[in-house]
Amino acid sequence: MGYHFALVGHNISYSLSPRIFELIFNSEGIKGQFSIFDVIPDQLSSETGKLKELEGFSVTIPYKERIIPYLTGLSDDARMIGAVSSVRVEDGIFYGYNTDAPGFIYPLKAVNGDFKRILMLGHGGSARAVLYALAREYPDVVIDICGRNIDRAWAFVELVKGFGSERIMITPKTYADLRNSDRYDLIINCTPLGGISNLEESPLPESFRFDDCSVCYDLVYRPAKTKLLDRAERHGCRIINGLPMLVRQALESYIIWTGRRIDTDGLTGYIFESLAEIGEY
Repeated sequence: MGYHFALVGHNISYSLSPRIFELIFNSEGIKGQFSIFDVIPDQLSSETGKLKELEGFSVTIPYKERIIPYLTGLSDDARMIGAVSSVRVEDGIFYGYNTDAPGFIYPLKAVNGDFKRILMLGHGGSARAVLYALAREYPDVVIDICGRNIDRAWAFVELVKGFGSERIMITPKTYADLRNSDRYDLIINCTPLGGISNLEESPLPESFRFDDCSVCYDLVYRPAKTKLLDRAERHGCRIINGLPMLVRQALESYIIWTGRRIDTDGLTGYIFESLAEIGEY
């Protein structure tokens, strides 16, 4: 009969997750199905009954925080972050995990950069996981959190204290507060701007300069090079898109849902090679 997993979100028909899990199933030699559950925001409650028939599901925009009231248990990481990206289903009961944090940090650690000042764009569920990962990997950095809602940006100041990382200095900003004189070693886009639904948009104004920026990381993975990444690359920045994070968090979820031991690094390489060969990426 095999496994049945899914992705829950809204406006997510572009997702590569079904293809990634097809590759995982093929590599593991097991039967499996991965579905897309595109849920209208006010219908999440009525859709949870269908999700009970699965063995597990991933969670994306806009449900990483909204799914929490429907869960019976949370992992320690998910509880601290306040956002869930993966749900294990056991006898119709939901248990929430956060796989975004390890997924995010995986390609960044490979860069081995010396980051002192970081600009984070956005303050949703993904941004919470990003901050959590940064707090553990770079405990002495200065971070500017930039978004449209200054009150939500201020909430990140308290959030990082909950992570036990009081040494991190956080300054909330709006996009209007960014100045041409601002300098960052690492810029991270945690918003959907520049993605498949708004290709011509960028979270940073055209006047923004990338002076001193060594790495620009966009959690968007489709297109492979967003308008933000294109600009950053032309200014000499090393760029990372969201595909490595997507693949790694998918493998983390697979382990949670199945309990199977896998060669995570080997499967990561296999998935990247396979997507390139078939022109999916």
